[in-house]
Amino acid sequence: MVVIRILFMGGHELGKIALESLIKSNKNIIGVVITDTTDEWYKGVDEVAQKHSILVFKEKNINNTDFVVTVRKMSPELIVVVNFDQILKEEIISIPIKGCINTHASLLPKYRGRAPLNWAIINGEKETGVTVHYINKGIDTGDIIVQVSIDIEENDYIEDILGKVKKVYSYIVKDSVEKIIKGTVVPIKQDISSGCYCSKRTPKDGQINWDKPAIQIYNLIRATSEPYPGSYTYYNGFKVIIWKAELAEQDQKHREYKNGKVLEVRDNHILVKSVGNNLKITKYDIISDKNQFVRIRENESFNFKDDIND
Repeated sequence: MVVIRILFMGGHELGKIALESLIKSNKNIIGVVITDTTDEWYKGVDEVAQKHSILVFKEKNINNTDFVVTVRKMSPELIVVVNFDQILKEEIISIPIKGCINTHASLLPKYRGRAPLNWAIINGEKETGVTVHYINKGIDTGDIIVQVSIDIEENDYIEDILGKVKKVYSYIVKDSVEKIIKGTVVPIKQDISSGCYCSKRTPKDGQINWDKPAIQIYNLIRATSEPYPGSYTYYNGFKVIIWKAELAEQDQKHREYKNGKVLEVRDNHILVKSVGNNLKITKYDIISDKNQFVRIRENESFNFKDDIND
């Protein structure tokens, strides 16, 4: 197989998995670029590069003039981007003769932008996937090289979906690079008018609104559970992080109660009145002072409207 010069830009465990796959298949990685940050979320790629004696660049802004000059001197023929948190501008995109490619965890053109897996679960999607595409001036709008679908089961949490995605990342980037090297890519243009853009999510986006349908609350809990910060509500001023839950049938008498009312407290669950169904909370944490004991009781409101601030 023809050997080409590849510059890798990435972060997070998904970037680590993809880089390991490229190295294992003897691809010529001439350098690895990571963002200069202390955020542990992006760790891993640099460790793989150092293990294999690959030059590592830590850059706060890859589009600054000095780094663009550095990249030109390296003469990469292909730039591979995986879970990188910076946007490549034209000065970088135009350097490699075989282009720049990115790996995105959605079935483009759906869910362009940030946190696509989380948004897919929040919106109740039954399917997501992984797409490798060429990078152009837009955000996740370039021609598609390879796309793999992933089912989202009704009881899948974000950790389950990440596990499925990791398996795909272990081969999809390598396969795409090999298609480019062989010249067998049949690019598929995206319909820019379809799909949607996802905004960045923050921990505050996990606050539960008990007046929303139970299925929406359930999906939010699934989408923000571990390894993310979790969905949360308040109980007598204390923050309660909800990690796991189930939808439960609602008795006729429950429909008269206020949404968010605690109906039942057992050792293994808390039953809460919601819209359409009740919500059975099976795993949660109460954030309180070390010396304070907090006990959730039946027949009290689980979420006090006045206690909405951290």
